[in-house]
Amino acid sequence: MTRSIRIGWLAGCLTATVFAGCDLHQKKTVIEPDSPTTSAGEAAPALLARVNGNPIPASRMHDALVRDYGLGVAQQLIADELVRQALERKNLPTDVTDRQIEIENYRAITKIFQFDEDAPTPEQMNSLLDQLLAQKNITRRAWEVTMARNARLARLADRRVKVTDEDLRQEFFARYDGKLKVRHIQVPSMILAQEVSDKAQGGADFEQLAFRYSTNPSGKTGGWLPDIGPRNAPETVPPNLVRAARALKQPGDLSNIVQVGTNFHILKLEEILPPRKVKFNEVKGKLRHLVREKKVDELQPILMKELIDKAQIEYLDPILRARRKQGMTP
Repeated sequence: MTRSIRIGWLAGCLTATVFAGCDLHQKKTVIEPDSPTTSAGEAAPALLARVNGNPIPASRMHDALVRDYGLGVAQQLIADELVRQALERKNLPTDVTDRQIEIENYRAITKIFQFDEDAPTPEQMNSLLDQLLAQKNITRRAWEVTMARNARLARLADRRVKVTDEDLRQEFFARYDGKLKVRHIQVPSMILAQEVSDKAQGGADFEQLAFRYSTNPSGKTGGWLPDIGPRNAPETVPPNLVRAARALKQPGDLSNIVQVGTNFHILKLEEILPPRKVKFNEVKGKLRHLVREKKVDELQPILMKELIDKAQIEYLDPILRARRKQGMTP
């Protein structure tokens, strides 16, 4: 299965950090460093290597890595610590199992690649994850660390999530393609559109207004648009009108004035038709799980930001402290 990558969502605060190194294979004998103590018994500086007898301190590599990647890695470690502390305050477990990381992998991949009912196979999951990591220059280790943090954040978010019957109805309508029955009135000027809108807002019969004012052929039938679904809409309906129709929540709602080309439109939602092929009670349990999962996902980055905003974070490393003063977060 081939799917386009749409990276609009990465739960948590994943920062792409790649430590790209290279092995130097040499035929010469490798000279091991001397004992790491001086003649006076003091600890000698740690060495990375010697080149033609000249030592390279390990601190050089440390400084280079911190300058190039340090702030991103530090942010990951700080985020992990903040979440761990929050769990401890609420007496919630802080450990994460391999199975829980697999579940977070599945949730992330199915959302990023927009799987719906057709769940990916394990082989597809691995292939898609490889594509994602390659595109974003993220290591597997960094990804799994983030998935573990997401699992912990989900424990915090789950305590704050509530699922209402209205949430379930909306998810039912959207997932199983209910329909919106909408009327519209098309007029050639903004001035006339405002006049018609005022009349509609004042309680005038919308159907009669369509008969009288609409310059669209649909005006002869009372202004009916073709039925519009939450995910699918007839190609004959301009995208601006589709968006305006979907923004209407309750029967009787009127839209703002919508411009399409040189014309202006007012819309009214007349009826919300529930899905016909699926019964609400048959899928209510599944919908509750899906809605809760969706709300938990939406709450995770909010919780992470709250924890960062409330925390006292002090960067002790001078390089990181300098980066932080340049306005980088957290």
